Order: sequence, then C-alpha cells, then structure tokens
Amino acid sequence: MSSFRRSGSPRPPARRTFDWMFRSRVDGRVVMGQAPNLAILIFTGALILAFVLPPRAAVVFGVIAYGSLAWWAYDELFFGVNPFRRMLGAAAVVGLAAAAVAAIRA
Repeated sequence: MSSFRRSGSPRPPARRTFDWMFRSRVDGRVVMGQAPNLAILIFTGALILAFVLPPRAAVVFGVIAYGSLAWWAYDELFFGVNPFRRMLGAAAVVGLAAAAVAAIRA
C-alpha cells in the first residue's frame, strides 16, 4: 500500500477510482496538469510562428510544431505519472495519426 493512503476504513468506490486515475504513482499528489514543459513550449512557439510567417516558412514551423506535439504525446503515453496523463498522451497520438492520414489523403 502506498504511503499517501490512510489506513483504516475502506474508501468508497468513486474515491478509489479517482485516486487510481489522478494520483501520481511517484508522490501521491493529484496531478491533472503541470507547468508547460519544453515540448509544449516549442509546439506553442512554432504554431504561432506558422500562423504569422509566409506560407513557405509556415510549413517548416508547422512540421516543428507537430513534431514537438508528437514528442510530448509520446512522453505522456509512456512516462505519464498516472493513467489520466497516459490516456491524454494516447489521445494526442491518435489525434496526430488521424491528422497525418487526413493530410496524406488531401
């Protein structure tokens, strides 16, 4: 049993589910979001530049933006601190794959 859980009376099912889904496996804190990491900062900056620069440069920064988003999604999927973060990474991977398929078909 983890150190963040109190011993004693059993927790209700909804509380157990919440704890399983959102508590960090590292330190027991509830983690739904965090300060932006390097991948998200690169994504945001590149996406902004893709919208304000001429079309030829926008393509380059668009590739950088989606590459950094893929990096973030991979990191969350395999190294997320709880199931919620891992599912968030999985959803981003699926969304990126769908966007890539749509771009190829267009």
